[in-house]
Amino acid sequence: MKELYGTCVSVGKALIDDEVVDALVLKDNETQMPTLVILDWAKLKEQYCQEPEPDDHIYVSAQEKNGRLVATYMEQWGRICCHCGKHHEEGYWIDEYQYACSEACAISLMGGKENFDKAMDEYDDDANYNPICWVEWYN
Repeated sequence: MKELYGTCVSVGKALIDDEVVDALVLKDNETQMPTLVILDWAKLKEQYCQEPEPDDHIYVSAQEKNGRLVATYMEQWGRICCHCGKHHEEGYWIDEYQYACSEACAISLMGGKENFDKAMDEYDDDANYNPICWVEWYN
């Protein structure tokens, strides 16, 4: 079984060994290389209710069959840490466009502990905008 964390590049049909199949191209977080994953929607629809779209953060569990990766499980929820690339379901949301899986990653993304501590001290539950907050992402 192979686990992949990455960003959806495209979803559609692929011609593999003279057969048209549903497939997903995933930009792997570790290697930054595109990986083709065959999708068996008959099995995946039970757990994954919608087709992913480009730029969605995806986790795929796949097994190798005849030299190809075939998805056995896929989920879209969660985010990818902008610092270490780890998939996470809860973490820091920073300045509306960055995600951090841990305090250490948030500190690095914010340019040091002093900046992180200052932003956390300024956090206000009633504000319309906070430069950083802890959140949980759901499907």
